[in-house]
Amino acid sequence: MNRTPSCSRFRSILRLVLPLLLLVLAGCERMVGTRGLQSALDPKGPVAQDQYDTFMLTLYVTTFLWVTVGGALLYAVWRFRARKTDDPNYMPKQSHGHPLVEAGLIVASTLCLVVIAGPTLRGIVLMKKLPAQYEGDAIELVCTGFQWWFEFEYPGENIVTANEFVVPVGKAVKIVLRSGDVIHSFWLPKLAGKVDLIPGQENFIWFLADEEGYYYGQCAEFCGDSHAYMLFRCHVVSEEAYAQWLEDQR
Repeated sequence: MNRTPSCSRFRSILRLVLPLLLLVLAGCERMVGTRGLQSALDPKGPVAQDQYDTFMLTLYVTTFLWVTVGGALLYAVWRFRARKTDDPNYMPKQSHGHPLVEAGLIVASTLCLVVIAGPTLRGIVLMKKLPAQYEGDAIELVCTGFQWWFEFEYPGENIVTANEFVVPVGKAVKIVLRSGDVIHSFWLPKLAGKVDLIPGQENFIWFLADEEGYYYGQCAEFCGDSHAYMLFRCHVVSEEAYAQWLEDQR
């Protein structure tokens, strides 16, 4: 039995759309699992929350652009598709463009960029400098990356740990980032985001944890053969438990 043209066209569209649909569904499945050990979609502090809000805003804006541009394209493809009854020699009226439409698109694109740029710049400033309200009782640490582990030093406490550090809940933590060999990257997605550790240069990161528990991070810069083993975790405890931990370490 011969296939009708409409059936063949439907099969062609299905072959194109089905892989895209499966890709979207796979992404949805990953979105459902937002509470993994290293999920940036499950913020537990002001820095991570700010980065999450900026990400979601960017997602909303780009989704709007994708829908409007893709919808206009699909409409044009469908509305002006070739038909059997069309005159093959017909040439539509040629035009150079529409100044009002072009100007409107430029203005709309600029506004979209401004909407995204504002929160992004605010987030950069937030990461670079600890707000004054947290400065008074902030905890200070020095993190040094090596091939392939992290050293955490508590200045003034004579305490050094490896691949794990303990901080109190509700208090800001300031970390000076250094490297002992090559470029590494400190990534603690639920609390602090990501900042590089660069040889010969000190970088800075801060965070504040809203909840007690374990928060997992890793080196996010390929730094050698055993890069995948360069994991660490932050243990957030109550102030009483933190004071006891310091005493036990001493």
